[in-house]
Amino acid sequence: MAVLGDAGPLTQRDLVRVTLMDKVAVNRASKVLEDRALVRRDPNAADGRSHFLALTAAGAAMYGQIWPQAIAAYQRIFAAFTPSETQKLSALLDKLSSAVRMIESSSR
Repeated sequence: MAVLGDAGPLTQRDLVRVTLMDKVAVNRASKVLEDRALVRRDPNAADGRSHFLALTAAGAAMYGQIWPQAIAAYQRIFAAFTPSETQKLSALLDKLSSAVRMIESSSR
């Protein structure tokens, strides 16, 4: 929901790429959110085999309530780091993500 609330409608494939989550997990989460009427599927004119997932009005309302709480939690967690430490952590996580992507692409 956070990604859809921030980025707008995306396909499940886009969500897998952006979140680095497993496609099965994204599929299950999408189904649960759709069943709860928080997400809707819209046709993808560019690719009839996929759909765009978008927040419904109820989903957008929930996102509006949850997002400020998530940001506050993020700020409390990262308050333990200096700005320099935060930058170093970000660089290390980027490095790990790149290594994972290389491993994944070589195993395909």
